[in-house]
Amino acid sequence: MDERKRIDFKRQLVGRRLRPHNHGLPTGRRMAPHCTPSALDRYPTKFKASVRKTFKLQVEGKNPDRVLDAHKHEIRKYVKRQRRVPLPAGVDFWDFDCKFGSTEESAEVVHLAEIIPRIDAAVAEGAEQFFVELVAKDGIRRVRPAGELPSHQHDGFDQGDDDLTP
Repeated sequence: MDERKRIDFKRQLVGRRLRPHNHGLPTGRRMAPHCTPSALDRYPTKFKASVRKTFKLQVEGKNPDRVLDAHKHEIRKYVKRQRRVPLPAGVDFWDFDCKFGSTEESAEVVHLAEIIPRIDAAVAEGAEQFFVELVAKDGIRRVRPAGELPSHQHDGFDQGDDDLTP
């Protein structure tokens, strides 16, 4: 009988400890204190996470192709997670400041779309590691005048038409 009372008493204590941190969630589910609704209100959308990491390509005991896939997945996962964050007022999309290099010191600024191809190029060159930095920032769309093409887009008339003469 003593053992049974002790177990019931422990269950009551655990239940009491859960209640203050419960924050209106169903019983048995808890939130960490830094993720409570009041704590999340302190950082509405101004809090932007970033990735700043040196990824090793040769890990002992692991297949290099799987390690590479895991690193690419981690980068894509961060971008997708950040794009799900609600946008602040007056912001059209999440943009990213990106850096890529073999080390942190040699990293250069690149566009987000260039990161995965640069990783593949580094692997083809036989690099042992690479450094990636992704920092989320507010993106605001600009209105382009009619007929103007983006700086990275070509009009398509010059490509593959060398043999044609007017």
